[in-house]
Amino acid sequence: MIHIVPPVLGYLEPFSGRVEIQTLIIHPLIATVDFVVDGKVTWGVAKKPYVGRIELAEPPRRQTLEVRGYDALGQILGADRMILNQPDVPFGVRIVAMRRLQVNRHDLLGVEVAVSVPRSARLERVRFYRGERLVEALRLSGEDAAAGAPRKIAVDSLMESVPADSFVRVVAELADGRESEDARLFQGAEHRDEIDVRLIQLQVLVTDGRGNPVSGLKSEDFEIHENGRRRPVQNLHTAHDVPLVLGLAIDTSDSMKPIWRRCGKRPPPSSRLPCLRETGPSPSTSRGPSVWPNR
Repeated sequence: MIHIVPPVLGYLEPFSGRVEIQTLIIHPLIATVDFVVDGKVTWGVAKKPYVGRIELAEPPRRQTLEVRGYDALGQILGADRMILNQPDVPFGVRIVAMRRLQVNRHDLLGVEVAVSVPRSARLERVRFYRGERLVEALRLSGEDAAAGAPRKIAVDSLMESVPADSFVRVVAELADGRESEDARLFQGAEHRDEIDVRLIQLQVLVTDGRGNPVSGLKSEDFEIHENGRRRPVQNLHTAHDVPLVLGLAIDTSDSMKPIWRRCGKRPPPSSRLPCLRETGPSPSTSRGPSVWPNR
């Protein structure tokens, strides 16, 4: 048996370039280890500790890392694999649909939920409440519940129809004790099958060949494509339709004194950022900072 020790970087920082990979060797007869990236052997080690230094893609992308352990005769004794730079998902639960159902002449309510489970977390159970009363507690098992890659798990339940002024609450629980919940009023649940419309707002800046903003555009001047399928433009608003609030913050604390001293002269032409400089008092102005523009 052989296992990959997951490499550690900053939170959500992707892996790229030269990366050191450590392994945990359990089988006593493993003598050599190969490190395989996207199906290609990139590093081999024939002595302890079995540590590989692999080259990953730049810029970073999703890649498959595999380690293979062999005995002295070249027979494979074990392997392990993991996905690098696979986006994680936050833990959460969401009620995606509530529908009235007729089952054996009984009015029931079908509730469908989606649970987002982060990498290496294990989903323990999902509880369904009608108002404050627990209706069902489903304990999850199998591949969906096991720790592994980030995933979304669909869970559904049937309960007695609730009054129009009541609500349904769902609580998802991980094996480490973390909980997430969602609630929805029953009012309007019977209409969920009729229409489900989402308007997504896109902010764009249109410029000409010289970089100047272009005005006077209409909705028919734009095309939006999603997965190769053209989507209609419902509304078009210009910057004049959106209120704009601007604020200016100036840091005059002691931590900025080195910057102020360094900016005592005109900034070099290569400077991209405005520089603050202390100016002396004048008959018409009080002492304060002034802004040097880029030139």
